Amino acid sequence: MAKVEVREVPYKGSYILELYHEGVFIGEYERSFASEDSGDRAAKVREAEGASDLLIEASRRTSNGKIAVRWNGEAKPRRKEIRTYAEDRPHNPGYRQFLVALIPRAYWRKP
Repeated sequence: MAKVEVREVPYKGSYILELYHEGVFIGEYERSFASEDSGDRAAKVREAEGASDLLIEASRRTSNGKIAVRWNGEAKPRRKEIRTYAEDRPHNPGYRQFLVALIPRAYWRKP
């Protein structure tokens, strides 16, 4: 099983969770605005690592090999979306980009 490496990068009072596979940047997994002691960032890191195969496969299906995972709380039911990564939108590369895949609820945070 292939595995993504998740790097937490501070960004304007939040953290971007960057995804790497075999040393190559393949995108980002949500963002966390929570403090370190809240457990939110650690839970998202575990979630991304658990969905490694799905994330790597999705990145292979995009033209630039990059993805952005975003939570869509407006969708019914709520869902986590893997979207194409717009390199010209560094502040939010997944915004209004094409949907590549969904992350099944089975991969969502575990206690």
